Amino acid sequence: MLCGTGVLRKMTWNGKIERLRALNHIVESILYARWFNLLKDSLIILTVIVLLLAPIIYITSYVVIDWWEINYNVFSHPIIYSTRWGILWESLLLSFKLAFYATLIDVIIGVPIALVLQSSSMPGRRVLDTLVNIPLATPTSALGFATLIFWGTRAGIGGLLGLTTGVFTLDELIGGDMLGIPPLLLLAHVSFTFPYVVRSVSAVLEGIDPSYAEVAQTLGAKSFTRFRTVMLPLMAPGVFAGSILAFTRSLGETGASIIVAGVFTTAPILVVEWKAELLIAPAALLSAILVSMACVSIFVFRKLMGAAFTRAI
Repeated sequence: MLCGTGVLRKMTWNGKIERLRALNHIVESILYARWFNLLKDSLIILTVIVLLLAPIIYITSYVVIDWWEINYNVFSHPIIYSTRWGILWESLLLSFKLAFYATLIDVIIGVPIALVLQSSSMPGRRVLDTLVNIPLATPTSALGFATLIFWGTRAGIGGLLGLTTGVFTLDELIGGDMLGIPPLLLLAHVSFTFPYVVRSVSAVLEGIDPSYAEVAQTLGAKSFTRFRTVMLPLMAPGVFAGSILAFTRSLGETGASIIVAGVFTTAPILVVEWKAELLIAPAALLSAILVSMACVSIFVFRKLMGAAFTRAI
């Protein structure tokens, strides 16, 4: 009786295995079928068109087709004339300066952090690696508000230093005519863009053969010489890729900028303001300019760096 029960269980188990094999065969035949691959590729292309290309094409066509409306509102308004064009240009200039200096600081602090994260002897390396990811997962408006409270009010570091206000104020500029950047905006943008440099450089460092540095050390090269002549050229694609990602991310940031901008207006903030005022034509023009700049920047760097840019991101 027990023997018969065991045989029955074995037959049942074998039957289940055969059914799983048959199901697996059916799934594989579908996955490798020509019609399925064609459907998959079509859906992918359709998704990219609907979610990405269609809005970009539409905003660009809006600028071209309704140029008369843009010309009226931006360049030849009967009352304010070309005032909006001046405002647009000033906001773009501020956004570019902000993105440039934020990216410069990102590289200065991001490259050493990436090098430290690759050192297995670094205590707390995994904790640091996790902390670097926090700005990527945190809403930028929350980071902007945290920056404002910490640096711009007495409730933050200003109170700890015995100041009656924050270290910086919302209407403050640093650097004079040469820099001309609101410090709170700069700090906020650095806080959420430097991880792009860290991650891009780290991705390249993981693919570098350590034997290159070991050979240089064997030949008598000092540590800085090894870094300058061996490591720096090898991780350059990661630095460039991270820089362009940080630059474009800063150029298009809105959430944190609104919180800490104060009296200043970046290009993305101006888009929001014009949309709220129902100035659709000026907002469309500025949006098209920002989208075009981001696309051109990425394509240019991809062309210059080739496959190295793709690996770095």
